[in-house]
Amino acid sequence: MQNYYKAFMLIGFLFVAGWTAQAQTASPYVYGKTNGKYYSISVNNIKAIRVRSGDWIDGIQIVGSAKVTQLAGGRGGGMRTFTLRPGEKVVGIYGTYGRQYVTSLQFRTNRGRYSQTFGKKGGKAFSYIVRDRSYFVGFRVYAGQYMNGIQVLYRKGNSTGGGNNSFERNKVYIFSGNNYTGRRKGFKMGSYNMSQLGIGNDNLSSIRVPRGYKVVLYQDANFKGATRTIYNSLASLNSTWNNRTSSLQVMLSKGGGGGNTGNTGSVVYLNRPVNNATLDNGCTNGRNGMNWTFSWARKARASYYHLRVYRSGSANPFINEQRVRNNSYSINRRGIVANSNRFGWKWKVRAMINGRWTAWSEIRNFRVEPKNTDCGSSGASSNLGKSSYRVMFKNNSIFVVTYRLTYRVNGQKRVIKKEKKAPNWSRSFDVPANATDVKVTIRYLKQTAWAELYRQNITLRRNRCFNVKTKGLSARLSTDCR
Repeated sequence: MQNYYKAFMLIGFLFVAGWTAQAQTASPYVYGKTNGKYYSISVNNIKAIRVRSGDWIDGIQIVGSAKVTQLAGGRGGGMRTFTLRPGEKVVGIYGTYGRQYVTSLQFRTNRGRYSQTFGKKGGKAFSYIVRDRSYFVGFRVYAGQYMNGIQVLYRKGNSTGGGNNSFERNKVYIFSGNNYTGRRKGFKMGSYNMSQLGIGNDNLSSIRVPRGYKVVLYQDANFKGATRTIYNSLASLNSTWNNRTSSLQVMLSKGGGGGNTGNTGSVVYLNRPVNNATLDNGCTNGRNGMNWTFSWARKARASYYHLRVYRSGSANPFINEQRVRNNSYSINRRGIVANSNRFGWKWKVRAMINGRWTAWSEIRNFRVEPKNTDCGSSGASSNLGKSSYRVMFKNNSIFVVTYRLTYRVNGQKRVIKKEKKAPNWSRSFDVPANATDVKVTIRYLKQTAWAELYRQNITLRRNRCFNVKTKGLSARLSTDCR
């Protein structure tokens, strides 16, 4: 009987060990080379990261609450340590690598705090953002005397290893039933509109609030209507607020806290694009790029804003600008979004006020239009179709001139080209038939000539030419470009 019991315990141990190994997942890419000795270092509850480095990364070691891993890599360079503060965890790993070695590493925590840069930046940059409902546990390392390549390891669940059944300490949880029953959803600090509540509109009946946090409930969407501020967990809301919540904000109860996340009472409100909008895509002919503009309400005393644009399921954000000076941000990029990746896009903004980040704004969703939508014909051909017309720039002067063509489609501003060209140069561009506010700027030194195309005066299949001829920079709109 004892032998059966021992065999059963051994099988159980092997099963648990196998399950744990499967639960540990590696990032999809190795940053650098796979030369040298292979190391796998990980702990479940990270307290610090030690890095040996000089001009390159020599080695790395992880300190946990129960153990310290081996040093993965060489013992050269100086040893420096990034120690996590209470409540912090690593959520971002950044670095660079060259032809042979990983040249630099840097880490970011969930409190917005960055480590020093280990090594010296040089070569190709990389970054890995730990996904929601996952936590960073370590690295796979390929190294000899120096680190040749690195890969991020993470696990599902929270940093205590308890999976998703326990409550995270830095989250507020709302429930559709009394006594913390029914559907539930957890929220970190930030603002959450009706579509993000996860339990339905007007369906909140109980709430768990961890120590140090507070929640502002709003009766209407978009953070409007009557409000109630809750500082403690409530197993049952009173009759006035039971099933009455349409949006909410989670913040620190004293408006402060560790790291750079203290100014939570001053949330940024988003303007455009509206929720579930459709944004521009590029063209396979390479002429028209992706033109996106994001805007939000200006905050008093904000030194700069942090805009994050990302797609669900993607490891890295598409835009992650942390020093936006104005209350809007535009991109004009060549390239296209594949039709398989058009859906699931999101964006949010926060502000830096008095040296602290506010909570994140609400998260808005958008999709991207199919590629070649505004390109005329199929987008791959330069033949002019019924869905577009053509504008041509032609410079017959002896001066170098800058041309810039802008227009709007469905309210989105688009910039086709901004380019300085030498004399006797011409270039044509296809503009979609539904374009409005089509404008051309022609600049010679400090002189500028403006011209506008009014859509009703454009005949399809006809070229329109801006012809620059004189030193005074007069721009002439011709019926052809001969």
